Amino acid sequence: MNCSEFDFKIKTASYEVIIDHLNKCADNFNPPLYTYVNIEEYSRKIYNNAITFESWANNNLVGLIAAYYNNYDTKVGFITNVSVIKEYQGYGIASKLLSNAIKYGKNNGFISLALEVNINNNSAIKLYKKYSFVPVEQSQDKIIMECIITNDKNE
Repeated sequence: MNCSEFDFKIKTASYEVIIDHLNKCADNFNPPLYTYVNIEEYSRKIYNNAITFESWANNNLVGLIAAYYNNYDTKVGFITNVSVIKEYQGYGIASKLLSNAIKYGKNNGFISLALEVNINNNSAIKLYKKYSFVPVEQSQDKIIMECIITNDKNE
């Protein structure tokens, strides 16, 4: 299986499908997603307010990036979620979704994209660095990373 065998879409997942996906991925987060958010409320916020970048396999949502592109004053987008169902990890889904999110921001006049990642999530940090995200703020357990999306090398 490779990345070309997945369907990549934008903003098609229903609220219920987002809940189901996040429940399937919850234990992949560090710490587990349900320990710091109410998944149903979080899914509703994503469904209502975020642009979702989706990867589908056999009509199942297997990868999801949710980003807020709603700050038209600063032109800074914010990725609130990156998740891929465990059995679909390693096929380049997160990379393709991240590339799609960056292109979307660039095409809609945003200048940068930020996200927050657990300081111990080395694989995610490595992925984000590949797309020119750099640490801009750090706390005891989280890093805020940002990339300039007006730069062509992020595509």
